[in-house]
Amino acid sequence: MRLIKTAVATVALLAITGSALAAGSRDEVTTTMGGTARIASGGKLKLVVVRKTATAKQFHVTINYDVTVRSKTVLGFTAYPCKSTSCINSSVSKITLFPGLRHVKFTGHVPVVRRDDGTACVYAQVRDQGPKGKAPGKIVHRGKLKGVALCRKVR
Repeated sequence: MRLIKTAVATVALLAITGSALAAGSRDEVTTTMGGTARIASGGKLKLVVVRKTATAKQFHVTINYDVTVRSKTVLGFTAYPCKSTSCINSSVSKITLFPGLRHVKFTGHVPVVRRDDGTACVYAQVRDQGPKGKAPGKIVHRGKLKGVALCRKVR
């Protein structure tokens, strides 16, 4: 009998915890990126956007990038809340990479900027800044696009 009560309590706790975690939302997009002189094309980029609650004012952005580096370079990651690269509140990071297959992770936060159609977007861009990390650098394209975008309905 005690085992049954413990099992029921455990299931109830898991159900409550699961519903609390489900209150937030998570969207992701996986794509293949192009290359530059220092980066081989075909790198897999996974953009994950999480909003903890329906009314949270920020998106948590994670980029996982599996890339083959031909020669030493500096990659610049940027996440924007709007389509213009000059908008405020972008999240920026740099990492120096040496030749070989590399698994790079970028994390950042961008504000939720609601558009007229009821959606909010996160735009992410990767730039190859060369071995010395000179800005702005060459954009690592996704096909003919200059980055990756993920849009979702918001309240």
